[in-house]
Amino acid sequence: MDTAIRWTSGPGKRFLIADVASNRLQHCQVTSITDNSVQHKVISQQDNLANFSAFDWCRTDENLVGIGTDSAIRIIALDTDPGLRSTVNYFPHRQPRRTNSIAWNSAGQIACGLERQRGEPSLHVYDPAIAGPGSEPVVRLAGGDSICSIKFGYSDPNLSIAGTQSKGLRLFDIRDASTTPPMLNTRQCHQLSIDPLDENYFISASPGDPNVVALWDRRLFGRAKTATANNTFDAQPLLEITFPPSSGPHGKIWSLRFSGHKRGSFASLSSLGQLKHYDTSRYEGSVVRDAQHYRDSGFHSQHTQMWYMKRTTELAPSVDHYVTEKDDPHISPVHTFDHLPPDILSSGHAILAMRSDKTLERVPVPGHPPIIALTPAASFGYHDKGSYRDVTYKNTGIPVAAEITALDEKVQVVLVAANIRPAAPVVSNEGVQKPSKNKSRSRTSANTRSSNLKSDSLSSRERHDLYLDHGLPHAQIGLTDMLLLSDIYRRRCMEGYMLNYEKNKTMVQDDHWLVAMWDTIGSLQNMADKNGMVDGDIDLSYLGIHDLWLGFTETSALRTSASNTITPAAFSKSILNIAQKKRVPEWDGVTTAHPSQRQLCLLVCGYFFGNTGLKAKCTEIYERGEAYKAVVVAYCHGRRDLAIEIIRTASRAGIIEGTSLAAVIASDSVSKSMRSLCEWMAEDAQDLYLKALLTHFVSGDWAPVVAMTQLPLLYRVAIALRFLSDAALSKFLATETKAAIAHGDVEGVVLTGLAESSIDLFQAYITKTGDIQTAILATARTNPRYVDDPRWNMWKESYFWQMQSWREFIKRAQFTAQHNRLAVDRQGNCMVAQPPAQITLRCTHCQQSIARQIDTTAAQPAKAPGPPSHRARINAQTPAQAAGTRCPKCSRPMPSLSVAKSHPKQTLASNVLHLHLSLYTAMPNPIATSPTTIRVLYWFRTDLRLHDSPALTAALSLNPSVLYPCWLWDPHYVYRARVGPNRWQYLLDCMNDLSQSLTQLNPQQKLLVVREEPQTGIPKLLKQWKITHLVFEKDTDAYAKARDEHVLKAAREMGVEVVVRSGRTLWDSDELVKAYGGKPTMSITQVQHAAQKLGPPARPIPAPSSLPDPGETTISFAASPPSSTPDFNSSHRTTNDSSYTSLSGPNNDFAPPTLSELGMKPSTTSHRGGETIGLAALDAIIANEHYTATFEKPNTAPTAFEPQSTTLLSPHMHFGSLSCRLFYWRAQDVVTAYEKAKKPASKPPVSLTGQLMFRDMYFGAQAALGYHFAQTFRNETTRFIPWHLPSRIDNSNGLITGEYDVDSKKAQEYFLRWKWGRTGFPWIDALMRQLRLEGWIHHLGRHAVACFLTRGGCYVDWERGAEVFEQPFSDFERVVFWSCPSPTSPFPHTTEWLIDHETACNAGNWQWLSCTAFYSQFYRCYSPIAFPAKWDKHAAFVRKYVPELKHYSDKYVYEPWKAPIPDQKSWACIVKGDGGYQDAVEGVEGSGEDRLTGLDIAKEGETMQDNNEFKIYPKPMFDFPTQREICINGLKQAYHIGLRGNSAKVLNGSWRELFDDDAEGPTNGVTGLPGAMIGRDGGGEAHTGDDALGGSGGGGVVGGAGPGSDGGARKHKRDETDDADDAESSPKARMSSVQSPSKSSVQSPSKSSVQSPKANRTTASPHTRKTSKGGQQQATLDAHLRKMS
Repeated sequence: MDTAIRWTSGPGKRFLIADVASNRLQHCQVTSITDNSVQHKVISQQDNLANFSAFDWCRTDENLVGIGTDSAIRIIALDTDPGLRSTVNYFPHRQPRRTNSIAWNSAGQIACGLERQRGEPSLHVYDPAIAGPGSEPVVRLAGGDSICSIKFGYSDPNLSIAGTQSKGLRLFDIRDASTTPPMLNTRQCHQLSIDPLDENYFISASPGDPNVVALWDRRLFGRAKTATANNTFDAQPLLEITFPPSSGPHGKIWSLRFSGHKRGSFASLSSLGQLKHYDTSRYEGSVVRDAQHYRDSGFHSQHTQMWYMKRTTELAPSVDHYVTEKDDPHISPVHTFDHLPPDILSSGHAILAMRSDKTLERVPVPGHPPIIALTPAASFGYHDKGSYRDVTYKNTGIPVAAEITALDEKVQVVLVAANIRPAAPVVSNEGVQKPSKNKSRSRTSANTRSSNLKSDSLSSRERHDLYLDHGLPHAQIGLTDMLLLSDIYRRRCMEGYMLNYEKNKTMVQDDHWLVAMWDTIGSLQNMADKNGMVDGDIDLSYLGIHDLWLGFTETSALRTSASNTITPAAFSKSILNIAQKKRVPEWDGVTTAHPSQRQLCLLVCGYFFGNTGLKAKCTEIYERGEAYKAVVVAYCHGRRDLAIEIIRTASRAGIIEGTSLAAVIASDSVSKSMRSLCEWMAEDAQDLYLKALLTHFVSGDWAPVVAMTQLPLLYRVAIALRFLSDAALSKFLATETKAAIAHGDVEGVVLTGLAESSIDLFQAYITKTGDIQTAILATARTNPRYVDDPRWNMWKESYFWQMQSWREFIKRAQFTAQHNRLAVDRQGNCMVAQPPAQITLRCTHCQQSIARQIDTTAAQPAKAPGPPSHRARINAQTPAQAAGTRCPKCSRPMPSLSVAKSHPKQTLASNVLHLHLSLYTAMPNPIATSPTTIRVLYWFRTDLRLHDSPALTAALSLNPSVLYPCWLWDPHYVYRARVGPNRWQYLLDCMNDLSQSLTQLNPQQKLLVVREEPQTGIPKLLKQWKITHLVFEKDTDAYAKARDEHVLKAAREMGVEVVVRSGRTLWDSDELVKAYGGKPTMSITQVQHAAQKLGPPARPIPAPSSLPDPGETTISFAASPPSSTPDFNSSHRTTNDSSYTSLSGPNNDFAPPTLSELGMKPSTTSHRGGETIGLAALDAIIANEHYTATFEKPNTAPTAFEPQSTTLLSPHMHFGSLSCRLFYWRAQDVVTAYEKAKKPASKPPVSLTGQLMFRDMYFGAQAALGYHFAQTFRNETTRFIPWHLPSRIDNSNGLITGEYDVDSKKAQEYFLRWKWGRTGFPWIDALMRQLRLEGWIHHLGRHAVACFLTRGGCYVDWERGAEVFEQPFSDFERVVFWSCPSPTSPFPHTTEWLIDHETACNAGNWQWLSCTAFYSQFYRCYSPIAFPAKWDKHAAFVRKYVPELKHYSDKYVYEPWKAPIPDQKSWACIVKGDGGYQDAVEGVEGSGEDRLTGLDIAKEGETMQDNNEFKIYPKPMFDFPTQREICINGLKQAYHIGLRGNSAKVLNGSWRELFDDDAEGPTNGVTGLPGAMIGRDGGGEAHTGDDALGGSGGGGVVGGAGPGSDGGARKHKRDETDDADDAESSPKARMSSVQSPSKSSVQSPSKSSVQSPKANRTTASPHTRKTSKGGQQQATLDAHLRKMS
């Protein structure tokens, strides 16, 4: 474009013409306008300018223009006298290069965009006010890019949008030249223009084919979350306009300009002169914005509005159009244009256009055409010859179905008269009937809808499509009839079209296809009533024939409570049981392998198995005048006698002539003569059902009948079920289901049922018909009970909007009530969230909320400096709008309003409040809930922090008048969870720190600890403190889910709104599972795959800067003390727990309890909790950028302890004192900076962010599986291995009880010695002692001890180890294992395990390390000797935690049994015995204490001595290579058999028949109890699992972060298996790690110490009893040991 025109930004009628070809600038003024031709005069003119390629008119000084040449930026003064130098300032480029774009900002600065030059920025900003000629730019930006277009907004002079050549768009802040902002990837980066009425929106165009104009939201750049290594991100525009190719009749886009008259209004000019104007608008709603289903389809959740093209107007056609159509090549096309401001040269919107011959003209932009106001009440108004006319359809009171039938009959007459449709035959969905003078036939004709077909050869689906056309466009019908057609859905709603299928059939009787659909839904509902389709844990209600026959393939947990998958075997069994329950008779049809499935499918079709029902149905059909149909129904049911009786009756009545037909039916076989008779009868037959029956007789097969698409689908399916083979039936059902879904055929409901595939069918149906009403009513029975699809919620909201516009408030409330009664789970709980009490004011014209939308994120243009004309236009409102007497959306007058207040506990009649409102108000948002009405109780749980708390942010966004930050002292954790003093102290630290932080924000605030269980305490608090909103963070732990459901139900019943937000994990665990198809996440690869659908984790949220005051905290209700039995933690309480003596604490100050109140001893860990400490620790880690960016978990040393080699942040994330998202993004930002600097950085899964993904992986698996995730029994993901010491199972719920069977005394010894750190392997013992003392061990240390206990040594059930990591010790173990020295305390007072224990991570890591799930390379184990030596050659770690060996030399410290006896004595520690275990046990089992002779039972704190001369360290429990080989062989056989935790043989105990009796584990016999139990109550040794401590198997980075592997999907140079791959860890390794020492050495372990525990299996012990989980173990043994201690 060689010429451009710009209208002034100031007052007056001046404009600028920039002639690039002539190097001229002309400052002009309009003098007059004649017939839109504009005359003007030139005020000043600057000629002979340097060749320039870009220009812009200064916004602050109309006399200045900036032009860009290849060598410099020049500032031209327009008022310079001729002959004088016009350049008043210039800024040269360092190197010659093209200037592509120039832009002034409102501060008088000028920016230029240049062509790319290596090593040079391409965006220069100059300040002519302070810089003289030749000055350098004040800012240089965009290095390496070629800037093709640049624009400043009007409010902020520092922000500019720039387009880079064919790459994308960037938002620059010219004050910050140190960073390059992220680039939005797009080709639409040219011709930028910013909307002066709302600077958040701008448009851009592509440089050429394809010609695309895009509308953008500037706030996208602030929300950029997907920045990649090259600092780019992807996003969708709000709106795209695609033009024909530039080679076509329109050319390419030359210019884009916003109008400034109306927001979103702009014009475009093509290279061939086509000038077009566009009006865009936006729909404000929540449906698409919140719909996950459409998140990836262009409707993006980050936009608060949906934009659409409202109107497009061509103001000037392209020149080719004139040449072709008018044959006038002299017409000059538009060459350039600009918008005229309001009221300038025109009373309306106009454009100043210059044509190629340099003539100027005013081009008016047409206003909106007269509105034809079609109202929801079937009326519209329009202007006719200056007067307003109103057309309204008069409701006659006749049902809408009857009116539609009458209208179609009238249309049929018109079409027949016009020779468009034949008069006969008249085809209905029920068949083809001949016209008849018979009275009954006449009655049928009146009640049967004609489908207006050209012939009877069309399929049923095609006839339905023609019916839906109602004869249009061929039939010319009047306005009132058109209004009737537009009013069908409202009329149905008024008549009660709801969820009663019988009533619905009468309301749609004009549409027989809908009648058939509701018949099918009725059959499905009758089958599902009273749990008729439920078998045990499996619910098959509302499944269609396709799923019932071909198998149910959904994996939703909504249909089964046992697991997320219904196996084919379980499905077949349930079908059989349901068929038996329904007492269907024996199958008498075609030979089939699945008779029960066919019978149930026939029930869906409405098939009758009883004679009485069949006869009544045939009579009903006959009385409707469909005699042949009645005959076919009776014949297909096998009732030839009934078919003949119907023929006889109809013949006598003169309806049909059926003597020959009756003879054929009565014959056992069809003879040749009969077949010939049937052939000519079929040729003449006009009734479809008669033709179908005759076709069967002629062919002798039902397949041709099934292929007759003219028949309704329901009958074809029923015939196929009765007579087709299994293979043919499967093919037919699959084909027809696919076709029905694709065409949106409502007949297909018989195939899809109301399961998930029905949503796809109704989606296509809505697309075809627009009938959301039927779709939502039909599928309401299964959403959300059986189907969880966001489309249904979208349809529901749309239908609610329809009812809102119809004023059918009562019907809407009735639908909600009826739907809530259907949407209940198996326990009868409503699955639909009840809405809070609310008042909504809507405009009576446009139905939008009259609240003024205030966008706090947008700029405030009205306050910004800029052109006066634009400032005057920004957000302008009329006085009436500002006063509130007109709608702020549509500007129409506001009448008095009736306001409906909705509340779930009140009846509709009591909810309607008639309020007369003048709406004269100056409130910013007249309908916003008053802040004084919001009272929030915030329930802290796993989020003991203020930073990055989505739930707390949601609570504060409610603008509450009072806020109660509460913690409910849950007895589940006090008594039923295994928690010791170290973990309790960590929790109390976090609570106290949070309370102090709350007080710092508001001196009136603190953490309110209410000492009652949440299930009873929260409902009391809601009532006491008049709470309106309960807010908390989501918790996916199995117990927490059940607890929260109880609280949610109670709150909603009280009318309290509940707000739940996810913040414990990177992604919402439930959403992560849903994104992975409802399956548990079992590898990092799976997590990453699901995360691709969810997007990156959300960026952290800043902590609040203030808090509202709390309200009155008086508590008048009585406390409900919880039961303390069983108390899993009683074994380490020194006094009784007194934390529940008062609801608000002993001082009535709601303070957190103390350890002394809990009856606990002081903690021994040095690790302390709290948000303050957690953030400081994170800051210290991130400050070491090299450590953060290159961290690889497998490369961290498990032997490092001062300091540790990992972050130690896992307990902070467990208690929520540190946000995992903050951790993730701070680490990721460091990694991104490293990668940008081309430095090597680690990547998931071994990186810091990868460890956080492991945590999410375990949380996702737990969310999918629930309680069963933490055990093998009924866990579908774990391999079943017959470990020693198997768990006992509660048969009533399938959960482990906390007790285990002792099938081998030797395995019991291995387990307890491992637990107490007395294995004789110093590395293992040091780790277990560190764990007990400090509550933490390194990630790889956890791997080593877990592998040693399970697959790499002891062959003990991983569930025992998981319990140990969770709970404290029993009194029994304290006495048996008295020697536990440590550097600070020889015997620690507390015996508490991991402080970072996470249930999901603990169970998941134990499954990983035992190779029962997540990981399968069981043959690779950690050597307890070679592995630690690799990291710690001098054994500093062992010497610290096993001080008995601190004097041993490096040669023997990891294998002390090999040291010569003299050396052992010189080092003051003798290696002998088993740590005292066997002596103590035998002493208790003997007749008295005399058996303990010679055994020193030391007091707590003392060290085990040998005659008070030497310390004693035990010999190794077994020969490691030998025992390891035993473990590998055991796992090898278990893997070969291939059972899972939910396998049938595991569930019924018959798994033993697959194993040899002498195989490892309790494998004796053929059958047994469920799982691996070996005895019942009193029948075997039962031990409780109360002797374990808490901890995840995760490691120091995060609680539960898995090893550096993703389950085999990828191989890394150092992962969990590589660290273990040493000589002793290989199956073929040398077997000398426990060699037989010399005579002077300690004797090698006895034979009994290295033999398999299998040899020591026991099945009964009469003196033991089944004990509780409260810490009391083996009563007889306890009595002796307590006495001795």
